[in-house]
Amino acid sequence: MGNIYTDLKDYFEEVTEHYRALAADGKFSFGDAMLLMGKASASFIQVVERFTAIANGPDKKQAVLEALDHFYEDVIKPLDLQAVPNLIEPIVDSAIKQLVLTIASASIDTLVAVFNKTGWNPEPLPGPQAYSSPYMPGEGEELKREIVFF
Repeated sequence: MGNIYTDLKDYFEEVTEHYRALAADGKFSFGDAMLLMGKASASFIQVVERFTAIANGPDKKQAVLEALDHFYEDVIKPLDLQAVPNLIEPIVDSAIKQLVLTIASASIDTLVAVFNKTGWNPEPLPGPQAYSSPYMPGEGEELKREIVFF
């Protein structure tokens, strides 16, 4: 089996684009950015769980962390940090990224435990919370479920 992140890159990019649109105005506080990371984490976990059948837990977790790394670079990092001078913003961004990925590593285990208890198949949501992604199953596979944004 290939690298999970590479195999699911198109789906991860769809999720990232969805959240990038939410942050487009750039008027996000640090707390808003962390909430966005949490929601993206849940979406990435759902993508990995729904579209991989054979992978083990550590490989799935690594794929989610890699997706979050790209998500941070594409969505969170471009946001201007209020009250941080532009001169030191790259240093602060780097530190925040390491902190966020460390917290995400621990929170992935928690989110998976929650999904294991509450179910991996949330009821279809009406309105903008529900989002479908086209999926073309391979030979012998059945059509998978849709991507859910949180």
